[in-house]
Amino acid sequence: MHFFNTRLAQFYRLCLLYSFYVNIIVFLVLPSVLSVTVKVDSSTDSIKYEKESEWKLSLKSSKEIPNNDLTGAVIEYIKPLMPFQRIKIDITDIPTDVRFLLVEVHSYLNSVTLSYNLDTDDKSSYVTGTDIGLVKYTNSLLYTEPVTLYLSNDNNFNITVLLAVTTYHKDDPVPGGCNMEFETEIAPYLKLNVTNSVITVNSQPGLMPGRVMFGNSDCQIPPHTLLNYEFYHLYLPEKDFSEETYFNSVKSMIGVHRILENGKKVASTLEGPVNKKIFSNYVGTGSVIAVLIHAIVTNPQDIIIRNNHFITSAAYVPALTYGCSPLHFTYSCEIFSSSYSELIDINLFIIGLFLCFFGHIYFKMEMFLNGALASGTVACFIFLTSQFLTIQETGIVVAVISFIGGFIWLKIWSKFGVPIFSVLLPLLNLGFLVSAWLYYFFSDSYSVQPLIQSDINFWLAFNCGILSISLLFITKTQDASILSNSFIGSYLIILPFDQILGSNMKYIVINIYRRAVVDKFCYAIIDPPFQITDLVLLIVWKVLLISGYITQKTLLRGKPPFPPPDHHFSNRNNRYRIVSNILPEQGNSEEVAPILSADSTSIPQYT
Repeated sequence: MHFFNTRLAQFYRLCLLYSFYVNIIVFLVLPSVLSVTVKVDSSTDSIKYEKESEWKLSLKSSKEIPNNDLTGAVIEYIKPLMPFQRIKIDITDIPTDVRFLLVEVHSYLNSVTLSYNLDTDDKSSYVTGTDIGLVKYTNSLLYTEPVTLYLSNDNNFNITVLLAVTTYHKDDPVPGGCNMEFETEIAPYLKLNVTNSVITVNSQPGLMPGRVMFGNSDCQIPPHTLLNYEFYHLYLPEKDFSEETYFNSVKSMIGVHRILENGKKVASTLEGPVNKKIFSNYVGTGSVIAVLIHAIVTNPQDIIIRNNHFITSAAYVPALTYGCSPLHFTYSCEIFSSSYSELIDINLFIIGLFLCFFGHIYFKMEMFLNGALASGTVACFIFLTSQFLTIQETGIVVAVISFIGGFIWLKIWSKFGVPIFSVLLPLLNLGFLVSAWLYYFFSDSYSVQPLIQSDINFWLAFNCGILSISLLFITKTQDASILSNSFIGSYLIILPFDQILGSNMKYIVINIYRRAVVDKFCYAIIDPPFQITDLVLLIVWKVLLISGYITQKTLLRGKPPFPPPDHHFSNRNNRYRIVSNILPEQGNSEEVAPILSADSTSIPQYT
């Protein structure tokens, strides 16, 4: 009993102690926590709407602005932005010979806002995006007052931004100075429209140097008569979505000098606006796109001379795109992101391995696979554009059509058995892939690009390439069959690895599909990224091609070039049965027995 009372007393004391601590927490700690929480929320609102930070940028102390540099000097900073933070940017000590500044901001993945003032209701006073910029004229030629802009982060998380200021002078053209479509009065930035197939780049016409725009009087002169636009681009490493690579790539394309040094100029188009360009989209491979505007000046001083013309230049704000959304990498940055992609890769690898090393040896299977590949390619071109079928349904339809096409081509061989006819379809497949390869790598030549913009010219040249390859090898039937199998099979082998490594060899065929079904793809810049993974896969493709050809030639040594078709055996067996059933009744069977019987005939070892 004493033991029980002792335990009960201990339990009672523990309850009292627990109640004491709970009261302390409820009445002392919790109110303080709540007050801190309210304070944080209120401070967030004040940062967003009232409190401002300030960045002061002095151009006088910068060594990057030589007095005689009239093509634009770049001063850049990388700084963090807190959630819901607004920054006042003051640019001071501007040289007196600077006519205007291009202030640009680049943020990784998430948008920020750059504005002339704090009036958020005036849509012409600010621009929002990841690659944005504004032009700010200086106020006086004798004394330059500070330039003020505002930068805002309306997200609830930190963002790192790249701030760059480029100086331009009175003889330099104003990028986007004759804006007619974008929100701000002067639009030096680019707008990108990204689809699964193309990246459309829009820029606004520039303003001739030395002119002050009153209304649109100076912009009524056709810009292309006095101004010239050039597009450049720079590819990022494939499947590299890191923030460091993003900023390094953008920095290398800010300003005229850096664009000329690091960018690759793309060929001009014969039709369409001079300040608009379409690029083929290589999903998952980042690309920095930049535009230069060149002006012909009548009274130049210390400026660039090109082709006996006096030229000054300015650069638009470069824009970067991955052709997808890295925030949703699994779904949008893979060209084949469905659940069937792995199954497709495995099937392509097995079919390619078989065709590359054993295609002509198992001749019936070769006929079936070539018929299936040809009919499946045509079915893809037709049904992938359908609005009524899902990807899964389209895959089933294409698979059924491929099987039917392969079966029909196999029956044609079994019926006729003409070698020169049986090798025609593999040669057409070979010609298609070779022509697609040539279009992929050489279509952006300055001499070729204008010619193939016409659909008539392109498809005529493409089909001539297919027929030329077929006619070139048609007389060497066995070699043509082996070469076709090795070339196509080796390409199918590397496709799964292309998907895994993130390279772009798959676009050899995809770009032909886009040319056939995508509107205005004839104007697209193909210019594919060719990096280390692409080079490795191209070398592997060549090694597999040679190895497959040699392997098949070695295994077929001493055998007939082609196996006889099925009807050859059946007809000969029927003739033998007729002879064996009728002729023995007319005399001695030993005297009329055929010299070569069906059992003694050596049948070629084809499958």
